[in-house]
Amino acid sequence: MTFEEFVRSRLPSLPRFAVVLTGDRTGAEDHARAIVDRQALGDLLARLPPRQRAVLVLRYNEGLSDDEIAHLLGCRAVSAREYAARARRRRPTRAAWITVIATGTVTAAIPLMVAGRPSGRPADVGPSNAVHSRDPRYGMSTAVPPTSCTVNALPMPDGHHVGSAIAIDPSGRYILLESADARHKSFGTDPPPAGDSGASLWVDGELRRLDVPGRAADVNASGVVVGWGRAGRTGRTGPWILRDGHVSELPGVAVGNANAINATGAVVGTRLLPTPTLSPSSLPLSRPVVWRSPDADAIDLPIPAGVWRSDAEDIDDDGTVVGVVDMGTPHGKASHAYVWFPDGTGRELVTPPGCGLINPVAWSIHNGWVAGAADVPAVGSEKPPTLVGMRWNLRTGEARALPPVAGGAVNRHGWIVGLGSGHGVLITDAGTVQLPDLHAPDASRTSVRGLSDDGRMVVGESNSRPVLWRCD
Repeated sequence: MTFEEFVRSRLPSLPRFAVVLTGDRTGAEDHARAIVDRQALGDLLARLPPRQRAVLVLRYNEGLSDDEIAHLLGCRAVSAREYAARARRRRPTRAAWITVIATGTVTAAIPLMVAGRPSGRPADVGPSNAVHSRDPRYGMSTAVPPTSCTVNALPMPDGHHVGSAIAIDPSGRYILLESADARHKSFGTDPPPAGDSGASLWVDGELRRLDVPGRAADVNASGVVVGWGRAGRTGRTGPWILRDGHVSELPGVAVGNANAINATGAVVGTRLLPTPTLSPSSLPLSRPVVWRSPDADAIDLPIPAGVWRSDAEDIDDDGTVVGVVDMGTPHGKASHAYVWFPDGTGRELVTPPGCGLINPVAWSIHNGWVAGAADVPAVGSEKPPTLVGMRWNLRTGEARALPPVAGGAVNRHGWIVGLGSGHGVLITDAGTVQLPDLHAPDASRTSVRGLSDDGRMVVGESNSRPVLWRCD
């Protein structure tokens, strides 16, 4: 029996049971009635068509305007208003929605509809999100989020004119930079020529050049850096780690990447595998790996059947890993956000039901919060899908759609940074803060890559320069 089925079968007895548990008749009856109200509203929402339900969720729970809803759903603002009007006119929902709009109880009831309950891990992921999804004891931050940010360029080594700040440790002490002379305009996945990594570390106001091969990827609060390049004698591009000024290969992966490192020194990355059955132009098969310590051999993480490519993108301090698995073939794939737990099990991260989201991806995790994105398919046209941000709370199982955001990171409070609609954004529970450009707006040369735990420092690139946003 599911939680919802249990509530339906026990509605008359819930208040009496709550009194037995708490010893407080008035408070117990209020809590029990709140559960009953949420369940009843969840039942009413479930009867609505998906688009009407999505509009109500985005309007009353997420606080989005009609224009923002229309952008996310790929329709006009007038259509979004009409979806909402039709939903409120439907019986028996009309009377319930009059009460909901008047009292604001939608914010307590909507998690029943938008939360993706974990499959295969019902008990150990966290308490029921139907009750606790907005309880501070279960992950909602009590910190005061910033409301504005200023931007400043970070220094680069002499002779370098383009660059990007690609990572910041949670404390904000270390900022990892990558830069080059004016001939190098991008910082993609292909490593620069040997001996010309362009990596630097900004430490306590001092810029230090790093003697590392290939490309740097991440830094932790101890100043340990990971990346990939030609670190050994084989000449292959493999993962490396920089500790105490010395670079060493991460063992067990001949060709691959190191993508992230946590506070304990555990590292995640990708093993690239031979692809004899694919054409040379196709992407190679890959598999996610974890190094439990810098000196331990790489461990292959389990992947579902039918996966042709998978990547581990980030690792939490408790060893939980997030990434992406691609199902199908290189010519017809579907992406899935994926989480691997410290006990060796894994599962997909689901999107909110009723919103029609596809191809979710996950790229960052911290303190049980996961940041990613998903697509909203265009309706009735050949237009490409619309991107929306995603945030998962592994403690409660809640999955929430956010305004458009790509790339970036999440901090311990669940605040997310990334590239929004042409500019950088910081998304908190209080709203969205736009990150100003260094000079004239240039979305093609803007990226947002990381933020500190207190949310006061954000790093990235603006107008081809590494930048630091300070937020208050």
